[in-house]
Amino acid sequence: SKEGNVQAKGIAFVQGTNGFSFLCISRKQDFKTFQPIARSMVKGTRFMPEKMAGVIRPDRMRVHRVKQGETWAGISTRYFGSPEKMGQLAEYNGLEITASPTVGILLKIPPSSRLQNL
Repeated sequence: SKEGNVQAKGIAFVQGTNGFSFLCISRKQDFKTFQPIARSMVKGTRFMPEKMAGVIRPDRMRVHRVKQGETWAGISTRYFGSPEKMGQLAEYNGLEITASPTVGILLKIPPSSRLQNL
């Protein structure tokens, strides 16, 4: 901040090729209150065993290359189980639903939970 009223502390952890970091930022006057909460979060953080990490499949954004003959309704049904989300899918990609998606373009397919928030 230009006024100098922000304080931050960064902490990074690495184990093998994996790592994560925390960046704790707050207003300077709140930092002493915030710091114990951040410290507690850091102490409670653990690397999970590789075997467990392989089982977890987080819901992530995917990419779909539009093929000849595909429609918004078909793409929506493929990824979300029904054509109801086709307008939201087009909007998420910054496109209009009034025309079929262009063959060859890449569409971002968000996790279904993200699509609900549009």
